[in-house]
Amino acid sequence: MMFNHIFREDKSNLILEADKKLHSLEQSHWKNVALELHGEDIYLFLRSYTQGLQEYVEAVSFLYYLKHKDLVPLSIVKDSLTFHNVDSGAVTTKTISVEVPIIDFALGLTDLGGELMRLAINSIGVGDFTTPKEICSFLRAFYDGLMNFRATNWQMNKKLQVLRNSLSKVENACYTLKIRGSEAPKELLRDLVSSVSTTTCNTDEYDN
Repeated sequence: MMFNHIFREDKSNLILEADKKLHSLEQSHWKNVALELHGEDIYLFLRSYTQGLQEYVEAVSFLYYLKHKDLVPLSIVKDSLTFHNVDSGAVTTKTISVEVPIIDFALGLTDLGGELMRLAINSIGVGDFTTPKEICSFLRAFYDGLMNFRATNWQMNKKLQVLRNSLSKVENACYTLKIRGSEAPKELLRDLVSSVSTTTCNTDEYDN
């Protein structure tokens, strides 16, 4: 996962590398999916690729957050899975695309919480105390927004619980940083915030 290397290598180079890998995946795997489904009722085949689509949304959303510290719009995901002037051998099709149902987009986004939680905890190990605060605020707003989907899908209910746990861990990390500050060594702080269980924090208290 990308966050494991962010603190050891230049971030811009890692983002460029991740962009290339995603583009390669889009032009190979997802273009083939779009070709196979072109002219078909995609909802007859959705179950065969929905998990992969959610994982793709997770990867795109994490990369987008690293670039912009914001949530990736659905339009960007759709554009990334739209292909123009595709030559399938027998015929050239002007435009084909992979349908991205809103529920699959939302389900993929919920998995972003785990990636951001690990990024927040690892940031502390290198003395970056700003990133956990930013992620804490982002995840709170993100979680609140996804609550609109809570009653519509059993998978969403399950993933929202996981997202809530990730948010709680980041809140705990922020609370620990607020209490301990920079008095402890970076490695000790990282271990400390990783072990805290249920304490919550208020970002308004430490955003100065």
